[in-house]
Amino acid sequence: MKNDGSIKPDDKFVIFHVEGGHGKCVSSTAVCRAIKKMHPDRKLIVVCAWDGPFFYNPDIWRFYTFGQMQYFFDDFVNPDTIIYRQEVYHTEDHILQRKHLTQSWCDMYGIPYDGYKPKIYLNPRELEIARDKIKPDNRPIMLLQTHGGAPQGQYSKKSWFRDMPIEIAQKLVNYFSKSYRILHIKSPEQPVLQGVEQLTLPYRELYSISSFN
Repeated sequence: MKNDGSIKPDDKFVIFHVEGGHGKCVSSTAVCRAIKKMHPDRKLIVVCAWDGPFFYNPDIWRFYTFGQMQYFFDDFVNPDTIIYRQEVYHTEDHILQRKHLTQSWCDMYGIPYDGYKPKIYLNPRELEIARDKIKPDNRPIMLLQTHGGAPQGQYSKKSWFRDMPIEIAQKLVNYFSKSYRILHIKSPEQPVLQGVEQLTLPYRELYSISSFN
């Protein structure tokens, strides 16, 4: 949870509930900006499964993960609260790929969309730690993630409809390793590729590395 001060009697809130995985939470930062622009007088509260993308975001007053919402309803849900909690993946525009996800999300809520892009805010110390760990050189960096992780509740660590076949991944590495320093984002139990540097870091440090090129 991010805490920017105590709750005042005249505070007004807008709650944005984000279902889904980490990538969807990153994308939702663009929607946060649109919500805050539409409701500048309200304090934006995000409820999510993955809180990494929301630290230091100036549009967000507080954020909560699903399992840590003690006193949430008492503090923030009242007759004046605006609540955005619909699933954008179920909309016709998204299913039929008529619009970008962010635009579909804004349109679903009736929020003006102006080409907002996702944005993650990093502090200098986070950038310094990540730089010390990978020690960038003069080669351009390629970040490669071949496995998205199994859906929640699935016993296997592999997900056949989300993961890149290891044979194809290795061919990509063989081709691009001539020009790039390839950092393979993976968890310890996932398959190992040849010719890459394995990268198992916390999410905030991964964000930092993506800013080095």
